[in-house]
Formats: sequence, structure tokens, C-alpha cells
Amino acid sequence: MIIGFITLALGEIVARLLQSPSRENFMPTFLQQPLLPFRPEVSTVRRSFEAAATYTYVVPDDELGWVVAKNGKYKVEYESNAQGVRAPADRVYTTVPQPGKVRIVAVGDSFTHCDEVKNDETWEAALEGLRNDLEVLNLGVPGFGTDQAMMRYRRDGVRFRPHISILGIWTENICRNLNIVRYYLNPLSSPLNKPRFLLADGELKLINSPVMPREVLAQLLSQPEAFPLLQYEYWYDPMETTPHFYQHSALLRAAQSIRAQYQRKMRREKLYSGADPAGIAATVAIAKQFAKEAEAAGSKPIILLIPMRHHLEEKRLYATEDAFPLGRALRNEHLEVVDLGFELAKDASLDLDRLWIRQGGHLTPAGNLRLAQELETKLRHWIAEAKGR
Repeated sequence: MIIGFITLALGEIVARLLQSPSRENFMPTFLQQPLLPFRPEVSTVRRSFEAAATYTYVVPDDELGWVVAKNGKYKVEYESNAQGVRAPADRVYTTVPQPGKVRIVAVGDSFTHCDEVKNDETWEAALEGLRNDLEVLNLGVPGFGTDQAMMRYRRDGVRFRPHISILGIWTENICRNLNIVRYYLNPLSSPLNKPRFLLADGELKLINSPVMPREVLAQLLSQPEAFPLLQYEYWYDPMETTPHFYQHSALLRAAQSIRAQYQRKMRREKLYSGADPAGIAATVAIAKQFAKEAEAAGSKPIILLIPMRHHLEEKRLYATEDAFPLGRALRNEHLEVVDLGFELAKDASLDLDRLWIRQGGHLTPAGNLRLAQELETKLRHWIAEAKGR
């Protein structure tokens, strides 16, 4: 019994020593796992806002939640021009495409923006470099959901009059499209909020637009039960935001938090597989709206599916062109889909370590080039069609 008590005491001490604040939101973590309850003090949220105020590349946006700044720069990797396009500062895109050029506009999340690589290492830059008749605009934004990407296309993309419009969807977007308050989706992230589309009777209804002011968001995070909006937040769980007496034990708190993260992982996989249909249904409805608006603007809409690495390792998910649930659902709605996961899975010599960056999980320059090559092959027909107009 004494040995058991000593073991528990040591475990408690170690659990306390291994706690540290998150670098992004200053909330406590254990071995880089967020600790329950997910209920920050207003002062902690304000501290996160103050830290985020120093960012000059991704900035707050009342309509979209956040966006790439105009004339933004982040270290040596990222640079945007005066139009908010990821491009050298001195590159300006004309309102109307130049004669002989097929213009492509791409919107999406960090896999469209191409995080962790330089401007000239993105798949948009690679695609443009494969042919001298292409002009490819990168309007991707780190952390975006498909909903935000579609809204950015509506606001910032259509005005460039693209011949071809690409909506990039990384599989994680299925989860983001059910999210309003970023912290509830990812408790390690900065406190941000975004618009969300509800799907009712086949129609999309936009909520939280414009997004909550920062002070309102701080109050919501500290007292979530006072905000009816959270009934529409898929990732809000009152059990995760309610303090419990046993959380005074660092060891029990860590154990409960790790279990909660595992349960979240399982919820994600149910969304990816379609076992919980809510995420795919919302994503398909948003993609259909994107296609409708692109076609109305005289542009060819293409849905580009970018896989998660661990799904590519599960060959069964890409055994056939329609094996991946989201791709199948999009094709059932007669949308033009380019599924990078399926194309890569056909390669028996595929080297995932060469294509993916392990630290942040994004594509390497070689991975972006491979994406561009696969995409160029699929786009040839529509490029030729655009040139024939």
C-alpha cells in the first residue's frame, strides 16, 4: 500500500512537472496535449489576442474570420501582393487575363496556400511553371474551412475572371465545416471564430457573419453556457468546458484530457468515413455552391481533394476512384473532382516521406510539384477548352 501511495505521489509530481502553457493560446498542456477544462479566463484569451496582434501575414477579417493580408510577409517563406494573393509583392494581376493565358484561381486552406514552403515552391507556382500558357493565383489561407474558402472565392476570386476555378479541400475540412469557434475544434490553437453554413432542407444558411468581435469571443470562451450560438458548434461539449473537483489532481486531469483527445480523434474518423454524415453533407453542399457561383461567372469549377497522410497509408480508402467517401459524394452530385489521394495511391513506389513534411504535416516542394503534375494532366481538357473560347 505504501508503494502504491508513493507511486501515485510520484505520478502526481511528474504530471505537474510536465505541464506547460500552449505557445499559441497560453492554455495548460500536458506533453503538448491540451488539458481540460476548455474554459480559459478572459485575461488568458486577451493575452492570446495581444500575441496575435503582432502577426502581419494572416490578419483578422470581419467577414471570413481571418485572411492573408495585403502586402503581407512572414519570415522568408510567405509573401503576398497588394491584392492579397500569395505572390511576390511586385506582381500585380490584371482584371482581365492576358491574351493567350488561361487564368486559374485556387482557394482553400493551408494545403492550397502551401504552408511550410516558399512562394516559388507551392503547387500553384509549380503548375504555372509546367506550361507557359497558365497564370495561377493562390488565394489559399492557412486554417480555412471549405466554407471560408468558398466565401473568399465569392469576394476575392471571381473578380479576377478565372477561366478555371479550383476549390482545394484537405480532408480535415470536413471537421472545420462544422466549426464556429476554432478553440473548440483545436484547443491548442489561437482563439478565432469563423462563419458557418447550416444545411437545412438542402439549403445553406450562413451564421456568425460577421464574426464575433474579440471581446465577445473572450466572454463566450469563459462562460460558454451563456451563448446560444454554441448549439450550432459541433465541437462544443459542455463536459469538456465544465470544471470537476478531481481535476485538482494533475494526474487524473492529464488522464481525462488524453482520453478526451482520443475520443475527438474517433469523432473525426467517423466524419471522414461518413459514419457520421454531417461533415460530408455540409462539405458537399458548400462545394456545390462554389461550383454554381463559378459557373455563373463563366469559370470551370474543379474540386481538388488533398489527402491526409495517414489515410494514404490505409490503402483501402483509395482502392478505387470512388472508395473515398467524400470523393464519391461529390461525384454523385456531378461535380468535377480531382482526387490526389487516388492518383497517389496508384503509385506502387510512393515515398510519403519525400512528399510530406513531418513537422507540420504539409507537402514538401516535391509533394507540391507532384500535385501540380497530377493536376496539369487532369486539367488539359479544360485548359484547351478555355483557350478555344
